[in-house]
Amino acid sequence: MEQIQNNLVRMLYYLLEDHHGDEFVMAFSRIISMLTGLRSLTENYLRQFKSICKDTLIKREMPELLGFLFDE
Repeated sequence: MEQIQNNLVRMLYYLLEDHHGDEFVMAFSRIISMLTGLRSLTENYLRQFKSICKDTLIKREMPELLGFLFDE
């Protein structure tokens, strides 16, 4: 998996360098920053999802809420 990620990052780097000239470093930095932010957002979502799904009150009193919010 790490090798695949490394190859993808290198390809992105070279594509940006080819298409953006001198500005490619800034574009590369922005994209990596955005991807890092998306990863954090996903991790936070999963944490909240697990917390809500474990809540016995919600499971007992409002099970339809879990289905509505999370398509379960």
